[in-house]
Amino acid sequence: MKRIGFALLGAVPIVDGLAGAQASSSYLLEAHSLVSGGRAAASPGYAVNGALPPATGSEATSTNYQLATGLLAFFDPLATGTNAPLLFGLVPEAGPIAGSSSVLLSGLHFDQPPLAVTFAGSAASNVTVVSGTTLSCMTPSGPSGPTQVSVSSPLGSDAQPAGFVYTPAVTASPTVVPGGALVLRNYGPAGGGFQTFFSIGPAFIPFPPFGTILIDPSLLIVVAAGAYPPATLPATTGAKTTSIPIPAGPSLVGAQFYFQSVAFVGGNPPIVLTNLATSTVIP
Repeated sequence: MKRIGFALLGAVPIVDGLAGAQASSSYLLEAHSLVSGGRAAASPGYAVNGALPPATGSEATSTNYQLATGLLAFFDPLATGTNAPLLFGLVPEAGPIAGSSSVLLSGLHFDQPPLAVTFAGSAASNVTVVSGTTLSCMTPSGPSGPTQVSVSSPLGSDAQPAGFVYTPAVTASPTVVPGGALVLRNYGPAGGGFQTFFSIGPAFIPFPPFGTILIDPSLLIVVAAGAYPPATLPATTGAKTTSIPIPAGPSLVGAQFYFQSVAFVGGNPPIVLTNLATSTVIP
């Protein structure tokens, strides 16, 4: 059976990795809820022509629904049973470092057992194949920040290098141009808060029981602070976005910015130091 993709515009339950399908005798037309985005990839005999995340500014959410515009285009010339799994995205995109978050994975060729799912190399539990395009699992525990998610079968494997974010965490635009805006996202539990610090260099200073200081403490500037917003189902953590304008002109080209957040989570310990996030100014 051949599979082709199409552009998606519509309100779909964000708990559902597969938004809809139409079939004829020779083709299966599918729409995937790419909340975490996607990417171009290939496995033997299989080519993905395009898999793009929802366009920035095109999203709108309510308690149970998300409206987004994305693109998924692919062609599968081989029959079922000959291709490695292909991973498009996860819902939700983030969960606590303690693990035990229930997530849905969207992709192709999930119906070739045995199937294994790992987060940062650690095996997920309760892996359940819902269909050839959707599976569910429970996350293992993991370190703060974005982590690689992999799906594998005897036919091969595929991965999203930053497919899931363990929280509390901070992420930054990998690159930014002079005159542009650097985007920080702080992930954490509703009711908690954060402060994000900027520094000119990295560090590695254990600071038990709160974690490890990962930015140079000789120069610390608070660039963001606030409360984590309520989570949008099925996520269990919220994300706060902060935009930082970068001065125009060539003087900052090549500069690297280093960020780390202090998360106030009310647990034991009540304060957690997050991962390191970096951004580079490019021409």
